[in-house]
Amino acid sequence: MSQDYCCKIVHITDEGDKLEYTANIEAESHDTAVAITAERLTASLHNLVADGGPSIDATKVELGK
Repeated sequence: MSQDYCCKIVHITDEGDKLEYTANIEAESHDTAVAITAERLTASLHNLVADGGPSIDATKVELGK
């Protein structure tokens, strides 16, 4: 039986930078939701590269760490 999931995955670079991706998924299980979200992130990254880079829809800048 499928369930609705809000799935967030995070990629952390060697420099400590973080790329977060959140997707609303309908899936059979937690593992399937993660796999679908990872596929969507990969597709989104490919599309961003093909389009020449991301458009910035929101920003948040803070001082320090």
